[in-house]
Amino acid sequence: MSKAMDLYSAVMILVTAAGVSLCVKHPVSNTLSEVPTNNATELEWTKYIAESKNGIHQYVCPDQSRVDVLTDEYAYEVEWANKWKEAPAQAVLYGMLTNKKPAIILLMKGKSSDKIYYLRCLAVCGKIGIRLETHNINKENK
Repeated sequence: MSKAMDLYSAVMILVTAAGVSLCVKHPVSNTLSEVPTNNATELEWTKYIAESKNGIHQYVCPDQSRVDVLTDEYAYEVEWANKWKEAPAQAVLYGMLTNKKPAIILLMKGKSSDKIYYLRCLAVCGKIGIRLETHNINKENK
């Protein structure tokens, strides 16, 4: 790792600990997109959810990480239920970088395995204080 990266990391830790947000805010569109189809990508669902929550879609932080949905209160990581393990660490990071509360939205496809993934994620989120929401993509399209 380079000295510049070490310095950047040290500054980011200090700035975050001091409670300063260094992320760039992007404008929010006032028009709500159509509901994505059941086979839509995570990115399409993330955009739709951001709009429905009056949040910012793909909020870019100084380290070039992207918060899926940023609202006035929460930094959301949106993830498919079967990939739930990736979400808690990302939510915590995004919360730190934005001075918002960490949150996760699991995209549920209605599979029986989604319930198991939800319960696992719920246990982790409950332990470390992350808000957990679900979004059932099959109900949205009926």
